[in-house]
Amino acid sequence: MSAPLSPTRPAWPAYARIDPGRQILPVTVVERTGFDDGAIRQVRRFTATPARRRIRAWLLGSREAGITRSPDEDLIRFRAWAGANAHRPFRFPDETGARVMMRVVGGDGGISYRAHVAPAGRRSWELEMELETT
Repeated sequence: MSAPLSPTRPAWPAYARIDPGRQILPVTVVERTGFDDGAIRQVRRFTATPARRRIRAWLLGSREAGITRSPDEDLIRFRAWAGANAHRPFRFPDETGARVMMRVVGGDGGISYRAHVAPAGRRSWELEMELETT
């Protein structure tokens, strides 16, 4: 059920810092059918149970290859990454640090963005989304 890990697959961008607090969500793995006589038949929908997570990530600004970027510049980069990759499998670090293939539920439209402004006026970005294994 899971796509093979491949270096050609996109990866979660390192500048989008993943909040360690996550929620592993339940996934309906059976399909129930009710019959006229009142009997219920329940059949498994998947051969392996997919994993679904609700995560939060932060754009706080980054420095890569000697280039310093503001959180707003990282937001532009992340939205471009999400438009190109969120709807298809990408490499994502799970709770153990292992790389698993995930996609954003709803693609780039499934990501909410919230700006936070510090008293000094510096803005950071909070991203929230649900991911599912592929």
